[in-house]
Amino acid sequence: MSLPKKAENPELALRWADGLYEQEHTLRSVYGRPDQEWRKAKEGEKGINGEPAVWSELKSFGTVQNVNWAQTGPSNRTNEFRLSAVAKGDDDLEVILYNETKNKYEPYAPKDVSTVPPLFLTNEQASEVADLSKTLNDYVDEMIARFVIGDADLDGEWDGYVQQLEAMNLARYLEIYQKAYDDNSKS
Repeated sequence: MSLPKKAENPELALRWADGLYEQEHTLRSVYGRPDQEWRKAKEGEKGINGEPAVWSELKSFGTVQNVNWAQTGPSNRTNEFRLSAVAKGDDDLEVILYNETKNKYEPYAPKDVSTVPPLFLTNEQASEVADLSKTLNDYVDEMIARFVIGDADLDGEWDGYVQQLEAMNLARYLEIYQKAYDDNSKS
């Protein structure tokens, strides 16, 4: 957040901005008034994730007008916040989707995630990458769709898929990005 130099009360402005990310403000701005559109969870109520709940929606989002900001202002809606909503039972779609995702995707989440820093390309590299990207990405998108719908056999046609990528100059595309990465790592 930035404040203008001439702010009369910069400390107050910063405290106000911090307050926008507090849980009660998020509930008021997104859902509405306490004990009308939402309430604090009762003891023993479970959240979507099976942990003790923190809050409960009393009226469905979108059915209420003029009592919230309708998601137009800042709020702090973390995963932890959303999952702390009172679950509506084991057959609640959110509970089902949460459990299915947790059980079927989470075990396969990468353990060590590294991100590539921003890479800077010369004008020539950028032009060449733009041409290569269009060709490569169109082919990859087409083949993903074909593999998914069964129009192409993943096991039987994989080698041909890789050979086609090589024929489309994938090596040059990777070489350009590798050079940009190496140049970035030197600085």
